[in-house]
Amino acid sequence: MKELLFAGGCLILFLLYLLGEKVYLASKIKKIPLRICITGTRGKSTVTRLIAGILRENGRKVLAKTTGSRPVMIFPDGSEKEIQRQGRPSINEGKDVLKAATQIGAQALVVEMMGIRPETMRVESNRLFQPHIMVITNVRLDHQEQMGTSRENIAASFASAIPKQCLVFTPEKEFFPVYEEIACRMNSKILRAPGKNNNKSVEKESFETFTKSDIQLTLSLAEYLDIDRHMALSGIKKSRSDIGSLKAWLSTDSSLPKVSCFISAFAANEPESTGMILDYLKKKDVFKGKKRIALLSFRKDRGERTLQWIRALEEGFLSEFDRIFLLGEHAGVAFKKITSASKGQDFVARTNGSPEEITSDAVFQDEESVVVGMGNMVGLGHSLVQYWDTIGEPCDL
Repeated sequence: MKELLFAGGCLILFLLYLLGEKVYLASKIKKIPLRICITGTRGKSTVTRLIAGILRENGRKVLAKTTGSRPVMIFPDGSEKEIQRQGRPSINEGKDVLKAATQIGAQALVVEMMGIRPETMRVESNRLFQPHIMVITNVRLDHQEQMGTSRENIAASFASAIPKQCLVFTPEKEFFPVYEEIACRMNSKILRAPGKNNNKSVEKESFETFTKSDIQLTLSLAEYLDIDRHMALSGIKKSRSDIGSLKAWLSTDSSLPKVSCFISAFAANEPESTGMILDYLKKKDVFKGKKRIALLSFRKDRGERTLQWIRALEEGFLSEFDRIFLLGEHAGVAFKKITSASKGQDFVARTNGSPEEITSDAVFQDEESVVVGMGNMVGLGHSLVQYWDTIGEPCDL
């Protein structure tokens, strides 16, 4: 009997805790007039920054939070503070974000969602932020262990985050019927971007490392919010790019006299997105007359992603590259699998080494080279980007 009373008492306390938390979160949420959540496979951090940028330019007091290559809070004046995590990332960070937003009297909150599993995204969206607007950037074959092995499965995972009475933006070419199905069920609305005239002048503008698709998606949202196009473009130009975004440096290190440039495409993560970046670089004639070197960084905790890369390399992905360095703890296994199927390409496996050593070993000392980092930003990718920033001069692509 005592055990039953104790268990019943614990259950009552737990239910009271949940009720109290619900009331607490509701009190914070109601104080923020505009709440925008961004999900998708790629471009979330960039789109978060761009949306916050146009809202700041529009005169709104905005708090933004990104979670990608480096988790940061972006304050109304554009300044940033890195979030120091204790332990593994958790969507519970959202509570601190809501608290910070209400403390500064934010008129708008722009948040990159953290969830990967459908149930986590559902909680993050419906219970934590309850957004007025949700942006789904794109669908790529990544996080397949948590989200599914097909585009349709992954799109369904993102659709699970659609809350009640919300406006959902997604690029026209990234639209999936499941979005419409879930939105209808939740009494929400889908808007396919870009909106009218969004291609106009985008080609003529210089936007640092922001992609055309990210800009178009942001301009579609600006159009819906009735923000003047010139004001929106100004806000985009003033936005700071994420550390994981596409970046390039011209070498200024005298010990590497023949290096043409270093390019960070680490945050693309999987082969499909990386391939799109490489196509873009080819159109820009970045590789013309130069040796091509790939630094492919694997993450120990992303085994499925490593297998994706192995399959892609076995099928000839990066076949135009002269030298490919496989980096990280999976490098040895990947090397054995790939070299048995490769056609004489120059593969090198490195399970350790400093950014200085890897960069020096990778380049062709007697010919100009383009070094492209890809695979994963976390870990060695981040260290290489920091190193290249010290030995190179940033340049436009």
